[in-house]
Formats: sequence, C-alpha cells, structure tokens
Amino acid sequence: MNRNLLYLLAIIRHPLRAVSALFWRLTGKKKRAYNRFGALVVSVTHRYDLWRQQSEDLSSHAQRQLLQQLDALLNAPMIGVVVVGDDTIQKPSALTQKSLDGQWVKKFIRIGGDADIAKVDYILWLREGDQLSPDALARFAIAIVESDHPDILYSDEDQIPARRPLRRSYPYFKPDWNPELLIACDYIGGACAVKVETMTAITMQSPRLSWAGRYEILLKLATIIGTDLKACHLPHILYHRTFDKMGVHNLLPSKAMEKALKNWREDACPEASLARDTFGFLWLDRALPASPPTVSIIIPTRDMLSILKTCITSVLELTAYENFEIIIMDNDSQKAETKNYFVNISQNSKVRVINYPHAFNYSAINNEAAKKAKGSYLCLLNNDTKVISSNWLSVMMAQALRKGVGAVGAKLLYPDNRIQHAGVVTGIGQLAGHGHRMIKDDHPGYFYHAHLSQQVSAVTAACLVVSKRKYMEVGGLDEEQLTVAFNDVDFCLKLDKAGYKNIYAPQARLYHYESQSRGKDMKGEKRKRYLREVAVMQERWQTDKQMDRFYSPNLTVEREDFSIKVELDRMSWGKMK
Repeated sequence: MNRNLLYLLAIIRHPLRAVSALFWRLTGKKKRAYNRFGALVVSVTHRYDLWRQQSEDLSSHAQRQLLQQLDALLNAPMIGVVVVGDDTIQKPSALTQKSLDGQWVKKFIRIGGDADIAKVDYILWLREGDQLSPDALARFAIAIVESDHPDILYSDEDQIPARRPLRRSYPYFKPDWNPELLIACDYIGGACAVKVETMTAITMQSPRLSWAGRYEILLKLATIIGTDLKACHLPHILYHRTFDKMGVHNLLPSKAMEKALKNWREDACPEASLARDTFGFLWLDRALPASPPTVSIIIPTRDMLSILKTCITSVLELTAYENFEIIIMDNDSQKAETKNYFVNISQNSKVRVINYPHAFNYSAINNEAAKKAKGSYLCLLNNDTKVISSNWLSVMMAQALRKGVGAVGAKLLYPDNRIQHAGVVTGIGQLAGHGHRMIKDDHPGYFYHAHLSQQVSAVTAACLVVSKRKYMEVGGLDEEQLTVAFNDVDFCLKLDKAGYKNIYAPQARLYHYESQSRGKDMKGEKRKRYLREVAVMQERWQTDKQMDRFYSPNLTVEREDFSIKVELDRMSWGKMK
C-alpha cells in the first residue's frame, strides 16, 4: 500500500498519536517514526506474525544447537509432565499428545499419579488440549541447570483457537518473578515447572496435581518461602493455550482458581479479605492495624489556589483513613488570596503550612517536609490531584506497612478517565514511562496489568506512600542532581536496590491534572535542566541500556502501550487494523 496513504490512515484513526509520530519523522528520527506509525496501522496479529519471523527459530539448525547445548550439561534434570483437565489427570488429546511426541528432548515422563512424583526432579503442568512448543522441554532443562536448579521456572505463552489449532495469537509476554501480581491473577499459567523437592515440602488443600493445585503451590511458595525462593523466567513462547473464545479475558479466574486463592489466604493472610473488582478479579484487601500510624501528606505548591483547594478539600472530605496530617509546603506563593487561604486552612487541626521561600526544587521541598513531618509514614502528593476512592490511603498504607515494601503508588486518571499512571516502566524512551498511559480506565489493557496490584520498578511521586524510616534510609529525593524530573523514579530505584519492593496499588484511585502547576519541560533553561537530569538517570541507572525486569524484552520501549517489539519497514505495513 502507498506509504502516504498509510500516513493519512494513521492521522484519521489516531490524530494525536500520528502527530507525535510525524514529529519524530520531521526531526530525523526515522526508525522511531516508522515504529510509531506502524503501531497505528499494523494489526496486533500481524505484529505477532512479524515477531515470530524475526524472533522465533524452530529450524533444524536451531534444534541441533539446542541439543548440543543440552548434551554439554551435567546432571540434566528429569521433567515429569502431568496432563490435567478439570482438576483431574487426563489422557492427552490428539494435539496435546502430538506436541509431546514432537519434543526435541525425550528426557521426560508422563505423570499418571502421585506415585510418579518421586521419579522426577520437576513437575510441569499441561492442560488437556494445550500444546508445548517443540523446544519447550529442552529450554526448560537447560534453564534448570544454568540457573542452578531454581524452585520455579515459567515461560511466555500464546493462544490457539480450538477450531484453528495452527493459528497462534494473543501472545502473553510476562514479567519476571512477581509474587504480588501472582496473588492478583495467575499470570504464570501452565507454562511452568516446579521443583519436586520444594513442592513436596508444603501443605495443601487442593489436589497437588490439579490445575488449581498448581496455582495454590505457586502462591504458597511465593509468599510462605518468600525471598529465599529462586524463580526463573524464560522469555520465549513455549506454551500454546487452547480456547474457544480468544482474548485477554482468559486471564480471569475460574471457580477452582478462586478456591485455590481462598485456600491460600486462609493460611497466609487470614486477617485480609477478598474483594471483587469491576473486571471480575479477586483482590486481596489487606487489613490495617487497630491503631494505624500517622501519615504526613506532603503537598508542595506555589499559588495555583483553585487546584490546591480541590486537592485539599478532596483529601479532607473523602479520605476514610483518619490518622493523617497535611503539610502544605508553600514555595513562595505571592497572591493575597492564596495567603488568606493558608491562614484559614491552618485552623484545621489536620493541616500545617510550612514556608519554603526558595527556588523551585521538588526534591528539596519534599526532603524538608519529611524532616518536619510528625508521621512515621509519608505521602507525597501533587497539588494537582483529586481523591476519587475514599479507601485510597487505606489501601496504600496496608501495603506500605508490610516489612519488605518500599514505595506504594496509586492509579492516577486524567479528567476524562484515561489512565495517567499505572506503574512506571524503566527503559521506555531510554528513560522511564507510565505503562498503559492514555488507555480508558474501563479497558483491560495488556492482560489487565493496568488494574492488578503488582510489584513495579517505580511509581510516580504524584501520589506515593512510603515509611519515613525507609525514605531517610535511602537519602530521600535527590535534591542536588534531580531537582525536578525523574527524582521519584530514582528514589524508587534506590529503594529497590536496598531490597524493598515497590508496589502499584490500583484500588487507590485519584485524578491527576498532570503538570498544571509547573508546566512542561520543553523550552529554554527548563529544557537544559531536563536534559541534564536525563543524563543523570542514564548514567546512574542505565535506563538507556537495561530492560525493566517487570516488563519484557519482547515488548517495545518506543511507547507505553505494551506493543510487541518488532522491526517495521514499509513492506510490513500491508495489513491494517
């Protein structure tokens, strides 16, 4: 198809995103422009076909190389494959058996019952009707040895329609080990193997070799054994799940899976309750202590009274969590109406106003407030936010109170209910980006990740809760080199490096009128400062070189929409949405 016609089609369908792509074309960034235009006109199915052409190699040459690699290993493991149906061991369907017969490596056995478990080193579950890639067991065996016999291994997967078993679609490129996401949904699926020695050490309610039992095993290993557990993610499509109706909805739990989650909760987290979200997932509503600690909500501002009042009013009137104080950091406001508001609002026992009459330095302002905060927990909150859900602070504090948790972030929405923040992905744009930004809040996005609690590399400080002790432990925000941009990402990465888990908590919801208070970083001295801070992040954290472990190397870093990573050229644009 004519390239100019494709440009026109992209502009008609997605005008704002097309303008962004055109900007990169005009500034000489041809590869970036092609990728961005390609995302608008090339269908998801076609992108996956391109990815398979560019990334998958099931040739005889690849088979020889993989088997040579396997032969060179010492003590190759014995893998037991259990084929299960509705929580019972099944005889494989013709397609399932064909995928087993076609395995490049033959060092595995079929598990027919509990007695066979002692014969193998690892158990791999295969749902009746599903298929394994020919290289699946070979790659699992190699990874087991090279990763020093981890407790859990899992791979990526895709879907095949029951009536067209050769047509593959809906690839699910998964993040690395993420226990918080595992509680929210069974993101690992059937493409996993568990070490028998580890598995047999736990007590279960579900049948051990059932499909739901697999999920209960994963939950218990993740949360009872905890940080000592070793998990290995293979970023290859090695498992093909069969469904009558294709789509991301297949991540929703069955009744058996919900029962497994309830069994786990009773043992591991009895004080919590399970609540159902708008999409149908059960989420763990963690309990607060009888006397929850004081939270100091820090809100920097310079005039901008109308948005500040909206923020303060929503916090005071809509927050169910009672034990908090608000610290308004006045960064040299000049208007009389603002000063009068400060006098009046200070009469509220929950509100303090602290003057900070210096040049704008977001990091320094928050660090100064942290020193003067009465609370043992801090909530960094932008003045251009507005509370939506009354449980926002309760949800975030329930996470922040956990021993190993660092920063907790909320779901932030634009006024039109499109997502502004659902966790930060490092490496996007060679820096960091907000995954799922601009999708509608009622849209599932990439396998519902925008709506599921999970561990992330970073969260935005537009709404962030953290222990004051942990804040001080890592040195707070960098007020020397990251005065305005990326200080929150840097802060979260410091927490991550110190061994704390940063959590995205989507049940905490606020509106964010992004950058209304300080504008954009695109001109003059602001632009120069921004570029200096970009250089700091890339040098300090290698954001231009290293992939976020909670993302996937098979997904693009050109955009925030979880598109498949492919090289697009003019010939690739023949199929369109």
